[in-house]
Amino acid sequence: MYYRYLIKNIKENKEMLRDDPNYIPTTLIEAQLKQSFWSKLIKKSESVYFTVLTDSTLHKRAKSAFTSDSYWEIDLDDFTPNQVDGREMFLAKDIVVEKEKRAETRKAKRAEQKAKQQAEQQVKQRKPEAKKETPKPKTSIQKQATEEVDLNNIQPCFNPMALPKVKMTEQFSMHPITENNLENDAHTLSIMLMFDEDTRKYMHDFAGPEAREKIPMYLVNSVMTQSMGIAFCYIIRMNAGICGLIKVTSPTHNKVTNNFNHWLIDYILIPPLRGHKIMKSALPIVFDIMKNRLGINDPVYAMVIPGNDVSIHLLELNGFKLDESKGISVDPATGDRGLVYKKIL
Repeated sequence: MYYRYLIKNIKENKEMLRDDPNYIPTTLIEAQLKQSFWSKLIKKSESVYFTVLTDSTLHKRAKSAFTSDSYWEIDLDDFTPNQVDGREMFLAKDIVVEKEKRAETRKAKRAEQKAKQQAEQQVKQRKPEAKKETPKPKTSIQKQATEEVDLNNIQPCFNPMALPKVKMTEQFSMHPITENNLENDAHTLSIMLMFDEDTRKYMHDFAGPEAREKIPMYLVNSVMTQSMGIAFCYIIRMNAGICGLIKVTSPTHNKVTNNFNHWLIDYILIPPLRGHKIMKSALPIVFDIMKNRLGINDPVYAMVIPGNDVSIHLLELNGFKLDESKGISVDPATGDRGLVYKKIL
């Protein structure tokens, strides 16, 4: 049922998400019910409070009513009643939905961490058994060889500590990926990309229902491989929020994953910022870091699905040329091939 309120005050608010250190940006609305309904609904209280998502439709309508000194008409079925500090407060249901989504993400993350810890414990338990089977003491050379086997012969291709933060403009900056903002970044990318037609066509794992699972896994994998020195990922941020990323994988990484023994670069930008030359400015920075900071002098390659003319044009602007001598599978299930472009650093 719809009711009309006169807005008395609008304040910025932050709704805490349980044990999550991050916040949902919300707005606290102090309102007064039209006098004819006063005694029936709020029991003669002087004020009633509503919490809505900032920049939501409800927020914009309340702000418009406040500035024009008119009534704010809402449906109370869209709110959940709460008691906060002795005040009767109505929480918009989309905030409740957002809380539940983040709670599920935290639960999945904790389960993943628990599984990882259990796997590490199992490895530690097996190590003493391996030592008992060794009849003779190891020499220093044998010991070194054993340690290399324990690391699966994966040798770092660069020093992750050499990756700098780069300020592009007043608004945009580039940061090496870390664990700090993984949950928020994955949530933002999932929302921005899952319904995008270009993403669905050229990076289908990042679109549709699979995006909510695939994007967090992609970011976690990027953190792990970067710490090992076999791949690195730069997050492009607009102020504090993520708006794109550039990932470079080493020959060591690519030999195992797709049998492509060369440096490979991937990139993606959220739809609202495409066409503003952001990626055109970011790619040369990455190439400069590879050559002058990481000491990489080998060619770098990029795989493009045929028909992605925007990406092809971007690569050509950055000195890439089509290399028909090499091929890489776009989809292992179908064996389809992509176009391979090459750049000499």
